Amino acid sequence: MGDWGTQFGMLIQYIDEHPESPWHTEELDADTSSVSALDSLYKAARAQFDSDSAFADRARTRVVALQAGEPDTVARWREIVAESEKAFGAIYDRLGVLLTPDDYIGESFYNDQLADTVAELIDKGVAVDSDGAIVVLSEQVKGLEDQPSVLMVRKRDGGYGYDSTDLATIRYRIASLYADRLL
Repeated sequence: MGDWGTQFGMLIQYIDEHPESPWHTEELDADTSSVSALDSLYKAARAQFDSDSAFADRARTRVVALQAGEPDTVARWREIVAESEKAFGAIYDRLGVLLTPDDYIGESFYNDQLADTVAELIDKGVAVDSDGAIVVLSEQVKGLEDQPSVLMVRKRDGGYGYDSTDLATIRYRIASLYADRLL
C-alpha cells in the first residue's frame, strides 16, 4: 500500500488549508466513504499543485516534514491512514480478503531506514554527491547522450523519493528477511 510521498504532502497541505472540507467517516453521509472524500480532496489538491507554484512548494515542504517526523504533519497523516484502513477493511471483509492492518507494510515502514541506506551507499562508494543531492550513477543503464542513468537517493532538500524507499526495501528484505530472490 502506498502511504507516503508527494501525494500525501499535497493532500495534507490541502486539508490543512481547507479545514471545512469533510473527510472523516463521522462527517460524511452513509453513501460516501472516507476514501471517496479523500480522493476528491486529492484531485483538488493535485489541480492546485499543478496550477499554483506556491502551493506546490508548500506541499513539497510538507513531504519533507512528514519524512522528518514533524508532529502535526505525522498526526494528520495518521488520521488519513486510519480512515483509509477503515474503508479498505470494510471492502476486504465484503470480499473475504484476510489482510489486516498488521499485514500492511507501506513506504512509511522504511522511513527510519532511509538515512542508513544512503549512508551505506555513500560508504561503499556507490552513491555520490551531485549538487547537494545524493545519487547513484549507473554504468549499466545509459540515459541521454549515452550518459549514465541517475538514481536519486536523497534530494537536495533532504527529502527522499520512491528510489530511496525502493533501495531501503531491498536492503531490509535481504538483511532482515534473508531474501535471496526479489521479484
